[in-house]
Amino acid sequence: MTDTSKKAAFLIVKQGCYYRPNSQGYTPSAVAAGRYTKEDAEDITHPNGADGPRDGMFYIHEDEALGDDWKAYKALRSELDEAKAENERLRRKGDVISDLLRLSLILQDETDSRFAEAGDLAERISEILKGQANEHPTAR
Repeated sequence: MTDTSKKAAFLIVKQGCYYRPNSQGYTPSAVAAGRYTKEDAEDITHPNGADGPRDGMFYIHEDEALGDDWKAYKALRSELDEAKAENERLRRKGDVISDLLRLSLILQDETDSRFAEAGDLAERISEILKGQANEHPTAR
């Protein structure tokens, strides 16, 4: 299991509201709430020591937050992550298509060059054959 205690993923709750970032007031929105490490959240919610009064404060992990704004945020965040993954997949696919197109153009140039050489060769062969025919006319 991953240790999330060092990650700033904890929200501080007091009377149904959340602490804003840097303990700068309160907000009813989990989206706008500050994120704290578990250690910082424990320090803030226990202002009077481990056994002292907590002034109605407690902390929760952000995945435990309730509220429509947080649910909507998480849904949108999930969609965004999926869109980013799809974008990356399409970018890689575009890179492959771009590489194939480049190779196709190189092959087309090479083919054109070979056809031009073949045409030149055919023309020279034709001239040689005409020259030989003029040197050795045959009776009909």
